[in-house]
Amino acid sequence: MIGVRPFTAGHERPGVGYIDNDTQLKDYLNEVVEKQLLNLKRFSLALKCIFSKYNEFLIPFLHKMLNVKELNNSFYCHIYSYPYIWSYYNNISNNFRGGLFKYVRKISLRDERSFEHEFFLQISHSFPFIEELSLRNYQQQKNNNQQWSIIQYSRLNKLDLVYIHEDYVEQFLIDTKTCLLNNVFLCVSYDYLQKVTENFTRDAMRVNCAKINRLFLHRMPLILAVDFKDFFPYAIIE
Repeated sequence: MIGVRPFTAGHERPGVGYIDNDTQLKDYLNEVVEKQLLNLKRFSLALKCIFSKYNEFLIPFLHKMLNVKELNNSFYCHIYSYPYIWSYYNNISNNFRGGLFKYVRKISLRDERSFEHEFFLQISHSFPFIEELSLRNYQQQKNNNQQWSIIQYSRLNKLDLVYIHEDYVEQFLIDTKTCLLNNVFLCVSYDYLQKVTENFTRDAMRVNCAKINRLFLHRMPLILAVDFKDFFPYAIIE
């Protein structure tokens, strides 16, 4: 890890630069010598706006990081060299432009606008080998009553749906929208789960719920609904 000075007010944080414009971006890159780039293991860059010279300044810089194992970017945008070789991709929003990320195993989705079915379809195509998916979105879906092709997550084994609108519980559990792998660890709020499954009686969700083998229930009551165990016959509650 290297130490660089921050470009805006705040405490100095090793390996993290805060940049406000193209000139500061260029100055930042000039501060990092070739020897440091070759030995760099971790790099984090927080960006709050769009810069006009990414290709000129930043992309060649990233290509020199031959040994980087961890790359962190802010929520506001993503910067990476292609092909993308890291195993995770965080804070994906509706601005995601697609592509194929065959090395990624863990993703997080986050936005202040609703995620619609076609967005999740694109995610499944761009990240065909994901094993963990976490979602953070409190906005109700707009087109959740339409007919869509079924999305398959062939390797997904952990699904975090705690900080969401209830529509996304249905998005992932109803079998007319999503096909899950067996033995999935699901993190979800109990009240949302109870609501979208119609108190654990909704047949369209039985197939995917039977594939859950571990459950973390946020706001779990002292006494579970009568039909809960039949709805999740193989799940161990944690």
